[in-house]
Amino acid sequence: MAQRTVSVTKEMSADAKKLIELMGIPCIEAPGEAEAQCSLLAKSGKAYGTMTEDMDALTFGTPFLV
Repeated sequence: MAQRTVSVTKEMSADAKKLIELMGIPCIEAPGEAEAQCSLLAKSGKAYGTMTEDMDALTFGTPFLV
């Protein structure tokens, strides 16, 4: 129910991405499931692990789940 109360527009998403990039943090947009993309980055050594609210990343083989 809490997710239904929050509305994120395309402009808000674009602003967040720009802010992250201005801070010098790489920003990657996943073509599909975010947990799948994060798990792939972690398995390839480009990220430490995957942070998520659920356990989906484990099914994608993340080496470390936060």
